[in-house]
Amino acid sequence: MSFITKKIPSQVIAIADIGSYKIRVWICEFHGQELTLIWYGEKKQNIWDMSGQDIHSLPWVANTFCEAIKKAEKNAHTQIQNIVMNIPFDELFSAYETVEYTRKDNTFPIDQNELQNIIDYIEFHALKQQYRYIDRQYGYSSSQIDLVLSSVQKLSIDGNTSRKILGKTWAHIQSSLLNMCIPKDKYQMIQTLESAINKKITQVIPSEFALLKLSKQQRNIVIIDVGSCSTSIIVKKDGAHIGIQKLPLWIGSLIQNIQKKYPKTHTDIITSLDGDLYTNEKKDFIEVFLDSLWITLKEILQNQNCPNKFFITGGWANRFLTRCVEYMNLHLYDIKHIGSIQLLHTKDLSPKDEAEASISRSNLNIYAMMKAASEFITRIPDPIEKSLKKTVEKIHE
Repeated sequence: MSFITKKIPSQVIAIADIGSYKIRVWICEFHGQELTLIWYGEKKQNIWDMSGQDIHSLPWVANTFCEAIKKAEKNAHTQIQNIVMNIPFDELFSAYETVEYTRKDNTFPIDQNELQNIIDYIEFHALKQQYRYIDRQYGYSSSQIDLVLSSVQKLSIDGNTSRKILGKTWAHIQSSLLNMCIPKDKYQMIQTLESAINKKITQVIPSEFALLKLSKQQRNIVIIDVGSCSTSIIVKKDGAHIGIQKLPLWIGSLIQNIQKKYPKTHTDIITSLDGDLYTNEKKDFIEVFLDSLWITLKEILQNQNCPNKFFITGGWANRFLTRCVEYMNLHLYDIKHIGSIQLLHTKDLSPKDEAEASISRSNLNIYAMMKAASEFITRIPDPIEKSLKKTVEKIHE
């Protein structure tokens, strides 16, 4: 089963967002080259179904998933077979690797067979670098990892940016790939979930990757997605997705610390987080949050300048967090940075799309997945993407 090589044949599909708090299902249909939302359904998760961002009870999550699908199908007056879903796991390993390839003989033009060999070489060497990092940092061997998404971010041919490679006598190719992997047992869990809901999971799109699809007009941006059980840091530089990291950092831990000191309900704390209460607890949380943020940015950027445009999203992107990001001094953390930090709003990401500006923070991720799914489905792949698809199929064999 290879999630990144399937085509979605149906004109009506479902976009599913499996979160620790609830499962949301949007039923969409094609209108020309666009996906349009026709109805949605959602069901709350039980607190024991997921531990943090990880599935704890697969049968119960599958049952909640089925109920959300049925609810959406009933209201939409239609049945769906194909589903695009996110990755409901903390363990998402993303790497941006640049690989160079020099032709042994550039006196004759590149044909399809040679292009396939070039892409094979580039992908396998990029994954080799990534596997070494995953093994060193997380202790997973390459046999314990599965690739779920691969994308060519940049391509330079003899020093020029171009994707026209066939029929040319190029000598030197440099390609930058974004590869996203998950542990094999989590991959198998998605397969089990697919069997349990009796639907076809045709595509898996990490919501972190999808969010970047909303920012096409922003070539340099840092996106911070604050969830209930994790926080994702996403960086785009010069139009390329150079880094995506998921951190075990969440507002839930702040709420738990507050509840230890104050006789308040979960809901009471949530509604008052942006007020003047819980100053010491929020201060402690912000210190950890900023430390995690700058360490992650430094790891992703290395010696590159940090973008000065930041977009903070997620259902837990409270004002006290956005303020601390807006006024933080990156130079204190030895991160290269020019200019002051500029916080963007949803309408700043894609001003032409009025729908995006009206989407709530809690629904922005699933809306981004809808946009990404539309691109995956309707895009006509070029020779490079076709070759990459075949390469990925070899990896999954």
